[in-house]
Amino acid sequence: MSFVQEEYPDISKQVFLILEEKKSGCCKENSKFKESFEKQYPQLFEMLYSSDLNMHELDFILGKYNSVRKGDNTYEDTSKEVGQVFYDTYVAPILPEKK
Repeated sequence: MSFVQEEYPDISKQVFLILEEKKSGCCKENSKFKESFEKQYPQLFEMLYSSDLNMHELDFILGKYNSVRKGDNTYEDTSKEVGQVFYDTYVAPILPEKK
């Protein structure tokens, strides 16, 4: 476990700090979270530094992550739910209509 993870074990707090760092002009290559957070959550780290970051989606993902972590939902059920939401949002609208 890295210093960052020991100091901020809550993923939401780490995300908030990364977004604050980004807002201050830091690029992902120089992020103090690069080594630990990117290694553990590479796709989320990329998402946080994306120029088109959708805060609604980020809140949704973090909420689902926390519900699994607390034991309110299973990983499998949550994964299916998240997958369905993103499918409905991004994939279904561009599929050709069935004849």
